[in-house]
Amino acid sequence: MSHFSCKRTPLTLALMLAFGAPLAVQAQTTSRAASDPDSVPTVVVSASALGVVHDDMITPVTSLGGSELVRARESTLGETLAHQPGITSSHFGAGASRPVIRGMDGPRVKILSDGAEIQDASTISPDHAVAFEPVLAERIEVLRGPSALAYGGGAVGGVVNIIDRKVPTAMPENGLEGSAEVRANSAAREK
Repeated sequence: MSHFSCKRTPLTLALMLAFGAPLAVQAQTTSRAASDPDSVPTVVVSASALGVVHDDMITPVTSLGGSELVRARESTLGETLAHQPGITSSHFGAGASRPVIRGMDGPRVKILSDGAEIQDASTISPDHAVAFEPVLAERIEVLRGPSALAYGGGAVGGVVNIIDRKVPTAMPENGLEGSAEVRANSAAREK
């Protein structure tokens, strides 16, 4: 019978802890799992400094709809969104205004209609209006930050998605549906 003698040095202790501890932990968890296979420890971790859910923190979205949209609606898309936080409008002339989000405009702000990009000259030329009538909008959503990049690498300023009623989603009651709006503006002689 041979006898192995080991001098306890810091290196020997470190090796024993490095290689011996995982084996002991594995043996302990194996014996626990063998005794109760249905017991799985539950760990819940949640934290929010502002008291909001995680989706709100990583996805800055502004949504205008209903009576709030009716009160904010102007003759162009840029003017309609101009009073929202972080959004202004480009002012080239009467009727030609596009949203400016966080100081970026033109091709850096993508304009969508029901999720499809609006192809018009306003992207490359500031003297053209966005080819959309704000009075048809049911809801306007503005996405900023990293969530806007899901719509393409060029949308670094943000995305404006206009949900409208061009494509019906439900059969109207009595077969007919409509709306009317009366507006006036003395400065632009709008009637």
